[in-house]
Amino acid sequence: MKKLVFFMGFMSMIIYSYGQYNIGIYDKINCDIFKKYKTNVIQFDDSVTIKNNLSVTGTSVFTKQISVTMYIQSYATPAMTIDFNNSNNQKVILTGATTDITFSNGSSGAIYRLLIYQDGTGGRLLTYANAKFPGGVAPVLTSTLNALDILTFVFDGTNYNCIGFATDLK
Repeated sequence: MKKLVFFMGFMSMIIYSYGQYNIGIYDKINCDIFKKYKTNVIQFDDSVTIKNNLSVTGTSVFTKQISVTMYIQSYATPAMTIDFNNSNNQKVILTGATTDITFSNGSSGAIYRLLIYQDGTGGRLLTYANAKFPGGVAPVLTSTLNALDILTFVFDGTNYNCIGFATDLK
């Protein structure tokens, strides 16, 4: 496999060559590489890093893992904002009595995971500004010290809808 990298002002382009097909990954421009090269398959032999958005139309098949970086933060303040631009997976360590939580920067249809850890004191509580829960009732967090609960949400463009809650993981 040959790899060519071009830098042209605001735009960078990487071309991977596979026999008769050249498949390009373009940064900061929109184009349809599949029609140009008459193929519906892209295979990379090495790791590929995409620094901006990737949009896939149609069915995608992944034969290996897809991982999302875990963003870690501690909160002692009475209010916190979970910014999903940091990651879809976030680890929160609660260090204050009661915390009001607000989610921001969700992408419609995306799934978000929140790992909530009690600190060495335990008994921390959360209230949710823009989340919905089954039956309209937010789950009660495990109150024991160093406890772990996991909440999973899907964002519908307006609300973060809780689709899963795992308590007291050990």
